[in-house]
Amino acid sequence: MRGNRPVAAAAQRVTLTVLVALSAAVTSWLIGRGFATVSGNTMAPWILGRAAGVTSYLLLVLLVGMGLVLSHPWRSRFERPSTATRLRLHVSLAVFTTAFTVLHIVVLATDPWAGVGWKGAVLPLGATYRPVPVTLGVIGLYAALLAGATASLAGRFAPRVWWPIHKVAAVSLVLVWIHGMLAGSDTAALLWLYLLTGGLVVALAISRYTVRTPADLANVPISVGFQSGSHYSTIQALEQYMPASDINLIFEDGMLFSRMERLLEGKSPAAALFNGPYYLAEQLGFRKIIDTTFMISAMIKGESDPEDVRRYFRALRSAQRDIDLRPELYTHYYKNEFPDRFHAIMDTRRWGPGERIVFEPYSKEVFEQSFDWIAKHKIFADGGMGSGDYDRSTISFAAE
Repeated sequence: MRGNRPVAAAAQRVTLTVLVALSAAVTSWLIGRGFATVSGNTMAPWILGRAAGVTSYLLLVLLVGMGLVLSHPWRSRFERPSTATRLRLHVSLAVFTTAFTVLHIVVLATDPWAGVGWKGAVLPLGATYRPVPVTLGVIGLYAALLAGATASLAGRFAPRVWWPIHKVAAVSLVLVWIHGMLAGSDTAALLWLYLLTGGLVVALAISRYTVRTPADLANVPISVGFQSGSHYSTIQALEQYMPASDINLIFEDGMLFSRMERLLEGKSPAAALFNGPYYLAEQLGFRKIIDTTFMISAMIKGESDPEDVRRYFRALRSAQRDIDLRPELYTHYYKNEFPDRFHAIMDTRRWGPGERIVFEPYSKEVFEQSFDWIAKHKIFADGGMGSGDYDRSTISFAAE
């Protein structure tokens, strides 16, 4: 398999080169045909400028649409094209959108009959022809440039730095849509085009942001910890809403903080979080779909002195009482758990008390129910569950 990778990579590069060459050839042919058609026509600059404007609008629709696809919760349902190919297509669309937008601006800015001029092309309310619609286009241009500038930061900075600003691309499309509707003198003939493309983008955006109920998580990859509390509790919560075959858990994202980071970076569509990572995601505007809960036991290794164990749990009980009484005095300690790069965006004053230490016996009944549930759901391979002997698996020390 390793020997085929260079061949596959070379094939991808050749395919991409051919596609770019074909795109350039088709574009050149279209522009040539356009010039041949309007040569000698006094309306030639307007026709060329309008054609470039409509083309750049359609490319912007595809560009924003591809951006929505790249961040869509359902994106991992489709293996082809690969994420890398989608990113290349996104970048290519940005290049072509920029090229046709520049053509649109230059032609109309240099046409003495268009009533736009360079002032109107770059400054709000600088045009004599329909100044407000033209201004919307100018603002849309600057919004698009800002979105493009933030995209250049991808890979150099974490998405939490540039991704929120990059979303201004949606504002750019809205402004350009209104600009095209109001500034074009032939809008009536193209009304169907604007309504169709605008409706498609809105529908895609709605599907992108409509995961609001647990049922919407059917087949959506959910990042959990393998054979851990988040693994069990996610199944436990979602099996009320969907068959087991529709619960799509992934374990490759690793432990809690790794899952949080991939979620914040847009690499995971959904994740099971708790404690500090949950509070940070909530603070940053991520949507909670469903609550889950699970219990974690304490493990004792070797020949521990029972009195040392009692002292340890007495200290934990005292600390839990302090946190319950005045949680605001202690939430700043969450920063000790997080890497330094997250501290600037953490407002722990808004966070809750997190996990609670509950001092009650872990009864044989609860143990057996938990053991049976895990066995029935086949979370462990055959023979991997242990003996299931309550007396051998548990020990009790009074904390008082």
